Amino acid sequence: MHNYLKRYTPARLLINLCILQWIHIRYSIPRLKPWEGRKAIWHLWHDEFQVYEITYEEYLKRLISIYRNKPKSEKPIRYKLIRPVKGHIRIPAISGTTDENVLLPPSAIKTLHAIECPHCIWDETINGLLFKT
Repeated sequence: MHNYLKRYTPARLLINLCILQWIHIRYSIPRLKPWEGRKAIWHLWHDEFQVYEITYEEYLKRLISIYRNKPKSEKPIRYKLIRPVKGHIRIPAISGTTDENVLLPPSAIKTLHAIECPHCIWDETINGLLFKT
């Protein structure tokens, strides 16, 4: 059993699972699978770096957090923009370094974002959330 599931009472777990099921159906959010390991996801948090590699547990926590804490008017936009990265944001490390994979430079990630999210209404240029209209 995942650590995420161990921390909740059965009633709280059932409520969270119902919320997640409703979010997936209502907003057509891609379903991640716990066995896929860390996945790169666009638009989970609003800052300049638009992509994050997260675990299944962190993904579920973020969806629940948006559901519980964000204004009703922002939820459809937020959920619509959350999606897995199709391309690769990591490249094999140069031999002799300690890292397995190295993250692409920010300019390359922004280019990948422009390709994968051509009609993006997410604007990270100010401190805080702004949706372009």
